[in-house]
Parts: sequence; C-alpha cells; structure tokens
Amino acid sequence: MRVRTALTTWFRSRHQVALPVRLARRQIFILPTRAGLVFALLVLTMLVASINYTNNLAFLLTFLLASLAVISAVHCYANLRGLEIIHVRQWPVSCGAEARVRFVLQGAGQARRTVQVRLGQTAATLHLEASGSQELSLYIPTFRRGPMPLGQVVVSTRYPLGLFRAWAPLVFSVQ
Repeated sequence: MRVRTALTTWFRSRHQVALPVRLARRQIFILPTRAGLVFALLVLTMLVASINYTNNLAFLLTFLLASLAVISAVHCYANLRGLEIIHVRQWPVSCGAEARVRFVLQGAGQARRTVQVRLGQTAATLHLEASGSQELSLYIPTFRRGPMPLGQVVVSTRYPLGLFRAWAPLVFSVQ
C-alpha cells in the first residue's frame, strides 16, 4: 500500500499543471488498444504467411497495413499535441449535489477530432475546429461539504482508426 501512495504522490507532482496548459510531448502517452493488438497480431500472421509462401502480393498487403498502423499512431498523437486547455472552473454546490466543472479547450490552429475529457467516472467527447475554442461541462458527484480538489483529468483520443489510444493525465491546481 505504501508503494501505491508513493506512486500516486510522484504521479501528482509530475503531472501538476497550471492554467493555461498546452499539451506537449512529455505529457502525452500512447499505447495500442485491444483492437490495435489484434490488428498487430493479424499483420504478424500475414507476414509469417507471406514469408512462408514467398508471395509478393501478400508482402505488399502486409507492409501496406503495417504502414497504415504507423501512420495511425502518428495521427493519434498529433491529435492531442498542441491542444490547449485555457480555463477550468468549478462551481460551489451543496453536499450530495452534482458539481459542475467547466473546461475551455482550444484547437490551436488544428482541427481535433474525438477528444475525450474524463474526470473521475464522468466523460464527454468533443470535436474542436481549428479556429476558436469550445466549452465543455462535466458534472461530478460530491460527498462532503467545502472545497473539493478537482483530481486527475484525463484528455484522450483514439482518432483516426482506433488502433491506438493517446492520453494526457493532468492534475490542475484549482479547487
């Protein structure tokens, strides 16, 4: 249990950000989804079959699909890189009511598709245009009175093909 507490403390200190925040390369993580792992297994099986039968068209299809996966990973990462979170505000509420948390996100010159913002168990998906900003409100349950820490906010995407998931965990210094 001490290890988990130490890891949580380290994680919060590393990902604590001040507003406005622009997502950079050190804040974004990317891993394949379950569909991406199945796709990789399929491409690997096709590669083994291509080598076994020395079929040039099978090689062509295998490497075409593998390059499609690499391009998908690059676009998935680029969909989050440079995204700006300009403003986060939380309104005071009574105990037991749902607190409204408003986020203002900006595309920073690039259209962003299927960006998901998750706070606890609540999540919302939005599409950002290249110019302008967009507001997003999440409602989280409250269990006690007084100011509540916002906790970890995860901004993620699986765009374009769903083979990879890129995410950026953030801990804001607002309450």
